Amino acid sequence: MLDEAAEFYARALRDEPENIRVYVRRGAALVDGGRFDEAAECCAKALSLDPRCVPVLMNMGLALRRAGRPAEAAEYYGRAIDGYGAGSGAGPDTDMARLYSNMGCALLDAGRNDEALNCCEKAIDADPDFGIGYVNKGAVLHELGRLDEAAKYIHAGRTLDPSHARPS
Repeated sequence: MLDEAAEFYARALRDEPENIRVYVRRGAALVDGGRFDEAAECCAKALSLDPRCVPVLMNMGLALRRAGRPAEAAEYYGRAIDGYGAGSGAGPDTDMARLYSNMGCALLDAGRNDEALNCCEKAIDADPDFGIGYVNKGAVLHELGRLDEAAKYIHAGRTLDPSHARPS
């Protein structure tokens, strides 16, 4: 099904080669289908059209992280955060929390644990009800050897969102 979606969007791009929304959807379908290198190529083409497109930057970060290139992924998540801005400031910002959380995971994978911890804290600050932010912070704390703190954050994250029992 995901391969069919990716191919559908590839055909759509032949008709509309500058349609960023189609690149976003195709990139997401390729990532979901495990075709990470193709997803990164798709995102690179989209970024040549609009280098600040936040959804494309997010897809690129995800594709690179899943392809085992976490340091590069963190760079793209950082660009997405810069492009996204601070949201409305009128309450929890789940999109910003997700961006910081994903960047934190990429930094953790890259062995940049202090930076990862900072990102996870920013994710929680952006949306205190974003459970995966707590789980990811717990994973970083565990990596840092702060096991009691890690357990508290993982438990808090699971309480907020039982579907995210493991770091993303």
